[in-house]
Amino acid sequence: MLSGGSVSVSTANLSGKCPSCGASNPPSERYCQSCGASLSV
Repeated sequence: MLSGGSVSVSTANLSGKCPSCGASNPPSERYCQSCGASLSV
């Protein structure tokens, strides 16, 4: 059990929107299906 601790969760790109071209992608994708850019930071 955690007490007094904190858990860090990355919420960088849960929407799946490509930061490069703006295309929508499934949240499970690591790369944009449109331009191939990395979806993770």
